[in-house]
Amino acid sequence: MKNKFLVLFFLTIVFAKVSVRIESNPSNANVKIDGEPFGLTPIEAFAVGTPALFVDEGGFQDTIVDGVNGRLLSRDDAMAWQEALNEALEADIKKKWSKAGREKIAELDLSPDAHAKRIFEVIKELNES
Repeated sequence: MKNKFLVLFFLTIVFAKVSVRIESNPSNANVKIDGEPFGLTPIEAFAVGTPALFVDEGGFQDTIVDGVNGRLLSRDDAMAWQEALNEALEADIKKKWSKAGREKIAELDLSPDAHAKRIFEVIKELNES
């Protein structure tokens, strides 16, 4: 039963992430989602080299190191968001954040291949029960 919940949770996350991706600006991913339990959306941004600008709350703090691989910003600080957007447009910073973001993906073992293997194992276990 636990694994069936995990598959359902995974599918829910996939559909939620698709909607976020559709709404994201292609030059950066800026997200102010409430209550994100784990910062997977920044990992997706890192994977495609998109600067990650996120609210300094919840799970985003697990995946973003402010100023290293993106920015963590106060939800209500419009000036900080504007400055971060300007910063994200600078080619050198975008390149630096992208490299550091991919290193964070490797550190957390969150590559697409690693995810696929975990999903395969859950589905395999479901089929065996």
